[in-house]
Amino acid sequence: MIRAGALDSLNRPRRELLWQLREVIGATRRGSGRSAGSARSAGSSAESGRTAARGRSPAAGRPMDLRLPPTPAPNLPELTERERLSDSYAAVSLDAQRQVISLFRPALERLGAVTNASLSDRGPGPVRLGGLVVTRQHPMTAKGTVFLALEDETGMVNVTLWPDAWTRLRGVVRRHALLYVEGMLQREASVVNVVARDIKPLPGVAEAYGGPERPEGVKSLGYSGMRRSG
Repeated sequence: MIRAGALDSLNRPRRELLWQLREVIGATRRGSGRSAGSARSAGSSAESGRTAARGRSPAAGRPMDLRLPPTPAPNLPELTERERLSDSYAAVSLDAQRQVISLFRPALERLGAVTNASLSDRGPGPVRLGGLVVTRQHPMTAKGTVFLALEDETGMVNVTLWPDAWTRLRGVVRRHALLYVEGMLQREASVVNVVARDIKPLPGVAEAYGGPERPEGVKSLGYSGMRRSG
């Protein structure tokens, strides 16, 4: 919950909250260890314990419960935006404040890439995109064609890989969640689709244009229908 931002309303840095959580978990484990040890010894010497306890105070024989003050958190650095997104995506596969592709938008603009939302106003033709793979589908009925749902901070678009493109590009598509796509925009009424010609890992392409490193927690969200792919 801390890593996903659910406790940000406490107005305490996440690293400080994680430090405090470590303190609580450590105290709980120590207490559990004492309780388990007491239970084992009690089972083997119940009668002798009752006999000895007749001459003791009620507290005698109980483990001491020493409540030590928590260790103050050191001066911890603030999370960077990339670290914050990494934690959020690793914990719940999304972030309530920001979609990960927005980190790469300045570099994508320098590459000539457009947003998914802008595709509804464009005519058919060459297009460049960057996005997070949400699902990959390889239906039995598609005769080797693969479909991607690619998400950016403005919406979703369908990307089609014909069998020859899938043969060339499947290594990249399988290994990477953040993709840079070059292809052809197709339109049928209000439905748009991008037929991929080339796909590369987005962080590697964007790096040359000032883009950030890939947030470590970001991974593909789904593999729908991919069992068939070889």
